[in-house]
Amino acid sequence: MGKRRPCTEEQKRERDVLASKQRDVSFCKRRKTVFSKASKLCNEHGTRIAVLVLSPRGKPYAFGHTSVDAVLNQYFNVQQEQEPQQSRASVINEERNMVECMKEGIENELKAYVKRYMTLPC
Repeated sequence: MGKRRPCTEEQKRERDVLASKQRDVSFCKRRKTVFSKASKLCNEHGTRIAVLVLSPRGKPYAFGHTSVDAVLNQYFNVQQEQEPQQSRASVINEERNMVECMKEGIENELKAYVKRYMTLPC
């Protein structure tokens, strides 16, 4: 086996351009496959799907059934409806903690009062 010659800058650029084109072709094929699988899932199971993909060059592609906007709006509306329930749970926990602290304070005051009352002469 002989030694490999070092690559020139021009050869490196050509290789990079070729690799970039191969990535673009590969991305295009994979994007079509992902979108077709999503469409098949929607048709077979009646689901609502939104798929957002960025190409290697940064160009966005989207697929949505019924539309991307409709799916995202529904998702964000559901998220907003769930947040108040979560915040109510946190408020309940905070109130429970306050009640526990108040209860401990009252118990301590009561113990101090009983102790003071027991030490008074009759």
